[in-house]
Amino acid sequence: GKYNIVFLTDPSEKREMNYKKKIKRIEAYHKREIINETIKNETIDFLIVSDKLHINNIKWFKSLGVKLIAISHDIYEKNKLTKDTTKLKEIGLFDVYIHSTIDEFNKYKYLNLNNNIIIPNMISLKSRENKRSNLAYQNIMMLSQLDEYKINEFILSMMTLVQKRVPKFTLNIFSPDQPIEESIGLINTLNLTNNIFFIPFQNISNYFKNTSLFLYGAENNNYKDILIRAKMYGIPCIMISDSLKRYYFQRGVLKSDINDNR
Repeated sequence: GKYNIVFLTDPSEKREMNYKKKIKRIEAYHKREIINETIKNETIDFLIVSDKLHINNIKWFKSLGVKLIAISHDIYEKNKLTKDTTKLKEIGLFDVYIHSTIDEFNKYKYLNLNNNIIIPNMISLKSRENKRSNLAYQNIMMLSQLDEYKINEFILSMMTLVQKRVPKFTLNIFSPDQPIEESIGLINTLNLTNNIFFIPFQNISNYFKNTSLFLYGAENNNYKDILIRAKMYGIPCIMISDSLKRYYFQRGVLKSDINDNR
């Protein structure tokens, strides 16, 4: 309701995606004269385009007096950018350049671009609900590899203390690895069998809504989007690995050293 939205498209085709009928659609794709008229008649302030535009078209759009926002096709551009590429000059012409993955965002920042931002899960259409945890439950999520040293140190140094303060807490541990017998034995020894559960990694999406704390212990870069999702749900996050510096955000995540029991 705050903005009017106009689609500048090709002519209609069969099996198109549905969209709200309040959105005006104008067949103006590749038609400069109609695009120019539409921007004037509809008072267009922001124009969202693909980053695949030719540099001449980028400059032409800019000449129309609109803020030009590009959506990156990250999946096609991986490992192709260098400091000498002409693509960087084209990207610099956009007012805003949007990424959907952290790796690409970091790569562009490293190349000294200052107009790029990240919108994680930007193209996901699976859920339209307001993704916020109500933080009302004593549930903790943890994502980590299940190597013996790390997971056992974590259980010893943190969960026994948590149990004293919050006896009925639940810790759901998600990992691509299988639970280790030593860890299961440690949980039994500490009488935490009613508190700690190992959940298949593929079920992780079902737990964000009812979680009040997210613990991130993954040592590699394969699961950064999971941490982003936890932040999107408004869940307080604690990182128990040393990889925060690799991430797009440098704040909003607490850092904990599991080797320091105190």
